[in-house]
Amino acid sequence: SETAIDELEGAIKTLVEEIAALEAGIKALDKSVAEATEQRQKENAEYKDLIASDSTAKEVLGFAKNRLNKFYNPKLYKAPPKRELS
Repeated sequence: SETAIDELEGAIKTLVEEIAALEAGIKALDKSVAEATEQRQKENAEYKDLIASDSTAKEVLGFAKNRLNKFYNPKLYKAPPKRELS
């Protein structure tokens, strides 16, 4: 009977250690997920900035191309809309 109690106490001790190890693993995983989420959010913000600056650059290039067409290829030139000054 004492050997059975000793075996059960040993099993309980082992299970407690395993639970502690699993809890530590879960905490480490949570930390890793939080870091990955933060990294993805930073990358997303950088991507949005890149896309915004890219579209602005395309717009500027369109103006420049139109201005060059005015001189080199007048058929393709598109005059800007008339603006009313108030």
